[in-house]
Amino acid sequence: MRSVLGVCLASWIAGCATPTTVRVDVALADGPQPTALTVSVYDQHRARVLRQIEHGTLPGTLVLVLDGSQEWPLRIVVEGEGSPLTLGGARVSTAPRRQVTVPVQLSTTTVDTDGDSVPDDLDNCPSVANVDQGDVQGSGLGDACQQDTFDGGSDGMNDLSMPGDLAVVPSCSTVGGVLFCEDWESSTTINTPKWALLVAASDVAEINTDLRFVHRGAHSLHLHLAPTAQGTAHGAQIGESATFPTVNNAPTFWVRAWFLVPAAPAVGNDVRLLVTDNAASTQGMGVNVNASRLSLQDYIGSSPQSDSTAAPTFGNWSCFVWRIDVSSTATGSISLTGLNVPSVAPISSAITEPPNGLTQARVGPFFGNVAVAQPAYDVYVDDILIDTKALTCAQ
Repeated sequence: MRSVLGVCLASWIAGCATPTTVRVDVALADGPQPTALTVSVYDQHRARVLRQIEHGTLPGTLVLVLDGSQEWPLRIVVEGEGSPLTLGGARVSTAPRRQVTVPVQLSTTTVDTDGDSVPDDLDNCPSVANVDQGDVQGSGLGDACQQDTFDGGSDGMNDLSMPGDLAVVPSCSTVGGVLFCEDWESSTTINTPKWALLVAASDVAEINTDLRFVHRGAHSLHLHLAPTAQGTAHGAQIGESATFPTVNNAPTFWVRAWFLVPAAPAVGNDVRLLVTDNAASTQGMGVNVNASRLSLQDYIGSSPQSDSTAAPTFGNWSCFVWRIDVSSTATGSISLTGLNVPSVAPISSAITEPPNGLTQARVGPFFGNVAVAQPAYDVYVDDILIDTKALTCAQ
């Protein structure tokens, strides 16, 4: 038997020639030979494969083929259909571009207190049934076992006071009252009337919706770049411009987005993840990360400004709440807060709106004139909001 968690697309071969795989050797400790198996795979946030049906005689082997070069902690659960049911599971960490092997023993005596088909020793909430194992913050204690509190801040820039994980939050169909919302749930393809694909012919890139690494719902946006040679520039970005006639009439606006960046860029390289600029002049402001720092950068006019702090959490979903104050005549500012993202205090010196205003927001990885050869790079984006009033991670 063979199960596929994710495969390399043909145009990704340069970055995924040697796949990351997990070999799961499944055997019976006791009980009847199963009539079928249901297989679930969980990372630290949620199910990536949920109760996928497999057939075969035990002992047997299950092979998971994963996308990406990051080490991923996984929990693998296998249930054998029959009378009585058998259940087993194991924890494993992947090894980038290598295969690791883990045994799973099915037994009729495996303890599953809440009956959600996840063994107690693997269950992040063993007292409450939560088959999806939702754990937004990746703390190890499932959302079903936690309640959240919010500090009620009026500025919208630091409204999370979170001893636990975020509760399940609404989708774009219910969030309401914002200029722009994208959760990738309305279509399995990129909505090109809504988004411009900002990929040059020289960029070897993939931009598509993804089912495996998702902050909320069923899909996220996956942006993939093939390796980038030293001294060159590549990007895989999408741009949104419909909201900016309204944004340009407001002194302040916010961009809120959830990013999963599996790995830091190569030491010496910066990757730009989030941009607002003028499409014609490309003058604007951006959020950059490198192996050790997160920075806000203004690249308008002849006196660019920047400020930086520690890097965000790589390998986990992080919430970016970016505030932009712009003016064509006075000094503006940019600042950043969020979840799993160190705050960056406002940068205000000499920041003004670029000529002809800000016309778009761009998301996705962009490497400009890389200092050292950059391996293939992946970024996942979900739940993007843009508005002229304060936004929070909880929306």
